[in-house]
Amino acid sequence: MQWKDEFYRWIVARGLRDMVEHTNVFLDQVYKAISVLVDHKLDLKKFRQFQRDGLKDKIEGLKMRYSRQCYYVMCQPPSGSTFWPGRQNVGDKIHGDSATGC
Repeated sequence: MQWKDEFYRWIVARGLRDMVEHTNVFLDQVYKAISVLVDHKLDLKKFRQFQRDGLKDKIEGLKMRYSRQCYYVMCQPPSGSTFWPGRQNVGDKIHGDSATGC
């Protein structure tokens, strides 16, 4: 019975490790996309450093570096725009959408 418990722990640990690894790869792609959208370029030196960071550092780094710019990109309609995804026009006012936080 002991080998079954060890195998179960190994399977769970491996599954969690795989989730972390795939989340890291996903966050690398998020970093590249946001860099191009906000900075209009991808600094390869910074990107390589970002790739070496751990999961917690990646999340904190994205939050610290891009949270304000992403809010602007997602929540501010272009000038003269009457429609913007994530917002509802009601009369002359535009009301935010709780899903986007705008």
